[in-house]
Amino acid sequence: MHSEQILFLCSSLVSRLINGNKILSTESIKKILVIKLDEIGDMIYMLHVLEALKEEYPEARIDVMSRSLNKSLVESKGMENVITDGNIPGGRYDVILDMRGTWGTMFQSLLRKCRFRYDRGTIRLKNKLDNGQLHERITNWEIAKPILDSAEYRDPTLSCTEEERLELDLTLQATGFTKGQYALMHTGARDSIRRWPAERFLELSKRLFEQKGMRTVICGGPEESAEIDANFTADHILNLAGETTLLQLSDLCAHAKIFIGNESGPLHFAVINKTPLVGLFGAGVKDVFYPYNENQVVLHKLELPLEDRLKAISVDEVWNALPEGV
Repeated sequence: MHSEQILFLCSSLVSRLINGNKILSTESIKKILVIKLDEIGDMIYMLHVLEALKEEYPEARIDVMSRSLNKSLVESKGMENVITDGNIPGGRYDVILDMRGTWGTMFQSLLRKCRFRYDRGTIRLKNKLDNGQLHERITNWEIAKPILDSAEYRDPTLSCTEEERLELDLTLQATGFTKGQYALMHTGARDSIRRWPAERFLELSKRLFEQKGMRTVICGGPEESAEIDANFTADHILNLAGETTLLQLSDLCAHAKIFIGNESGPLHFAVINKTPLVGLFGAGVKDVFYPYNENQVVLHKLELPLEDRLKAISVDEVWNALPEGV
């Protein structure tokens, strides 16, 4: 059994111990803690849950424990109490939603003596016994569902502020790029097994420019900018890695004619903005983080060894997978 599976099993047992046979009354919920200590893509598929919690419990105190890089995403859903230092405030919570915590947050749930606790481990174990893992956005909703009994399910969305949108618009205009006319690529990823070769991205961008008159914007984090500058020097390419906020990155995805990229945070911004895309998957479980809208294509060679999956995807294969109308 993997360490994550052991964590999930223990987490489920802790929730059973805390909840016991008590009956939840949503009217009595005044203080909620949401724990989500994950990467950007994971948090993107939590946004609809945060939105629904804010709507269902407008008078309750909702604390969200998050990584600091996701703070702006959490705040975009009206959450004012974002904890990024790992320290849970004192006092007892009516409900703790452990969307994916750690051994430490699990034990803190016990120490805080919260009234009810709902966790990822319970849902993952249930799904494993049923039909396997669900898409991440569904799993997150299922965890929170016991306290969202009157809320209708909705997919995650994200809006950029007017100020940030205007700033991004001016940047694009200054470089001669037009919203709705550029291809957006994300060439990086945290792990090497998640990165399609840079030279193939470059070849694809040349083909898009020469055959479709489409220039390319490359997005990413500040740590990726230098490598992009070294590998992508063509005049038809604009490097905006590290030059946008997360909300601006979402807006950049929303107005791209096509997104092409590795399975990483930017791809999931494109997914929730319903941008036509080709997602390049190396690692990952089938379906769990896949795009789910029309005109969104997944290339994932699950039949190959992990280290060979992205190498086996050719430029021609990506070109032929471009959604209709691109």
